[in-house]
Amino acid sequence: IPRYGLIDTLGYIIVNANYDEIGRIGEARIAIRVGQRWGFVDKMGKVIITPKYSEVSNFYSGFAAVEYLGKWGLIDPYDNIVIPFQYDDMGNFSEDIIWAQSGNDLLYVNQRGDQISKTDTSEGYDFRQGVARVVKNGKWGLIDKTGHYVVAPKFNRIRPFNENGLAIVQYGRERFRYGVINTKGDVITDHHYRYIYPF
Repeated sequence: IPRYGLIDTLGYIIVNANYDEIGRIGEARIAIRVGQRWGFVDKMGKVIITPKYSEVSNFYSGFAAVEYLGKWGLIDPYDNIVIPFQYDDMGNFSEDIIWAQSGNDLLYVNQRGDQISKTDTSEGYDFRQGVARVVKNGKWGLIDKTGHYVVAPKFNRIRPFNENGLAIVQYGRERFRYGVINTKGDVITDHHYRYIYPF
């Protein structure tokens, strides 16, 4: 049975190969799996959060979404519960907001668990550059932090925004075309391209 650990760029062991799986390194915590349960170690390999969660996300902005007994909540790096385990799914804590699924409702809540906005969409993503991508009836749009549409769902796909606030979009029916939008939803490309590679 394979076991996994981590080494640094010089080949020195940071985390001993004691684990069934290791997640991505993020914000001084590394997700580790033992059997069917996930926990976290620090960058020295010390277990900080004993494996007990069914699923975990990486730490973003100081918090991580984790699943416990079938429900998702938010914890800090020392396993203190920030948002109780009450949601069916959660995203990543980004720009002081995290999306949370409760039944058929897609919500955006803050660090205290207060509802910031409720959308009428079926799918949502983390906030980046002040907007979040959402999906309704198979079409993609953008909302702001109040839940209002910046762009009503109309694109076939919106890729994640880069650090310059630009995103690639796909549109069209039988003949798909590609363009680039800014966070206001303005299409800034003059031509209808057959494809645009991620940048």
